[in-house]
Amino acid sequence: MYQASSDPDLKALDDDHLFVTAAELNASDGLSSVTIREVAKRAAISPSGLLYKYKNRETFLENLFRWAIRQDEQNWAQKTQTFSNLTVTEADLAPLSKAVVINNAQQNRVLITLLWDLQLHAERHVALKPLVREWRQLDIKFWTGLFAATGRPLPLATGWASAMLIFQRLLILSPNTETGLCWANDAIQRLYDRLSDRPATRPGDSIWRKASEHILDPADTPEENLAPTAQRILSSASELIMSNGSAALSHRAIARDSGVSLSSLTHHFASLDDILIGAFSRIYENARQRAESVHKNRPSYSRQEFIQKIVPNLSGPQKQEQTASIAMDDIILTASRRKESQPLAIALFAMTGSTLFKLLSAISDSERQFDRLDGQVLRLTISGLMCGHDGNELDELIETLLNSYVI
Repeated sequence: MYQASSDPDLKALDDDHLFVTAAELNASDGLSSVTIREVAKRAAISPSGLLYKYKNRETFLENLFRWAIRQDEQNWAQKTQTFSNLTVTEADLAPLSKAVVINNAQQNRVLITLLWDLQLHAERHVALKPLVREWRQLDIKFWTGLFAATGRPLPLATGWASAMLIFQRLLILSPNTETGLCWANDAIQRLYDRLSDRPATRPGDSIWRKASEHILDPADTPEENLAPTAQRILSSASELIMSNGSAALSHRAIARDSGVSLSSLTHHFASLDDILIGAFSRIYENARQRAESVHKNRPSYSRQEFIQKIVPNLSGPQKQEQTASIAMDDIILTASRRKESQPLAIALFAMTGSTLFKLLSAISDSERQFDRLDGQVLRLTISGLMCGHDGNELDELIETLLNSYVI
């Protein structure tokens, strides 16, 4: 345990320097690496000094979150100022949104990654959840203002803001690549078309999404074909991630929880990355089965039944789906930090929405023909709405979105 210090120089500690150091450390190695000792080492100060000022790691992370919110507030204030002197129309919404998402991902990658990690951390630490809500007010306020300026329906602004939040994460996963840029372009354009009651500009799946998903197909290695010991390993790994995040994943922890020896564990899986992929597939498959079970005895349903009975299960009445969604985000973010597994992270992200596409296709009284891209865009938008919203408020926001999307 570090000893408290009364060093008068502590008052001169540069908080911005400490938090920038922590943000850069998080971007490269993940939030689990942001410890009192490691931040102090990188900032060239004593661990005891940092501990004296912030008491413990959780207090430091809370202050780091507040600092990140202030940085993001400046970011949105600057964008608001940029657009305040322009006359924009409804036709400008999609191109402006693409520009904002791309600019954010390119110019604020470290900050966006930090906020993403802190949001996932807050989902498992109730005391920090109010900060997620406070943070989300910033981008929602900006997009609400842009909706007002372009004459778009204000009730849809929160859904739009939530989609843009997730689309910029796509660009964080695949920075400065043609595939990522085109994929984000397709997604934003599709959301605009649906919420504007227009025919899809480019019907059909996004070839960029499809190309990204192609490198990983969990159906190639069904879990039921694995040995019982391997299945037990994946079960323990999945439970560890669901409860404590991927940072809790280690050979020793999995061996302890699964009752499998370390040598047997490494025999079945060559690396933690292999276990991470298997755990993602298990969590994803379990979520898919739960989602599809809600209509297994109903081959079709009306739009209102879809909105009021089918989709509410996806937002997790018992928090089950939200927990699974958080776990999958956590795995994707972890995989994205290693160069060798970045394509895997993008492929896992591309998988999202396949179940929702099937559910959309079963709507009997919609004039729209839904495709795989619709499933992903809607799934990602709902995921964004889960950031900072829950309970009845979340249900109402999702219903507002769906009433326009499935008209």
